[in-house]
Amino acid sequence: MAKVSKARKGQLNGVLKELLSEIREEPLDRKEVWERMWRKDPDGGCTKSTSYNVKLFLTKNWPVLETACGSGRYLRLAKNSFYVGIDVAWEAVRVGAKRNREANYVQADMAYLPFREGVFEKTFSFNGIDFVGPFLKYAVKEMARVSKTGGKIIFSAHHSDWLIARGIEFVEMEGGKLFGAGNPLYNFGIFAIDGEDVDALLDEVGVRNAGTSVSTKKSKEGIKVISTLIIKAIKR
Repeated sequence: MAKVSKARKGQLNGVLKELLSEIREEPLDRKEVWERMWRKDPDGGCTKSTSYNVKLFLTKNWPVLETACGSGRYLRLAKNSFYVGIDVAWEAVRVGAKRNREANYVQADMAYLPFREGVFEKTFSFNGIDFVGPFLKYAVKEMARVSKTGGKIIFSAHHSDWLIARGIEFVEMEGGKLFGAGNPLYNFGIFAIDGEDVDALLDEVGVRNAGTSVSTKKSKEGIKVISTLIIKAIKR
């Protein structure tokens, strides 16, 4: 993947801001997402399901990258790995480095990773990749770019059915839906996908689908709805 100039980065971020402004009068900068959602509870969202998948995914001594790592919710599961975590929020990186001095933290955007190609055996992202908005495919492409051939990639994403069931407004976009107003938790904008979106995404990125599992929740009406997709892939 070619390097992206500062001007181009600014342009992409500007486009995202414009998209978010369609559904929120004052778009929340992605750097503020961690402050809003996890500042008071750094380990929030660390569910049994995601912890189980991360634990299976990690292997002793392999270099592992976590994107949108926050302050390192899953680091305790990666103690036997060479762990690198990146997050766009400086405060998250600062808190993470203070909590886990043996880890390696970098402030960076998951859509523009500052690593050369083929560095990591495994890359993962839970409860964070959605916040790159309509540039989710760039974040996944970057995970693939920095992975070694045959390297494993795993990430979670909100399923659009769950946010629709919550009555959260959205804008239909290529590759998914951008959700916004209607719920204070989501008013900074979150990009959600479904099964068909996953197939198209992995196809475009050029990685092999190694299986997709789902988590479900009950709607207000008591109907079971798919809430989260856990997507596994292997770099070709």
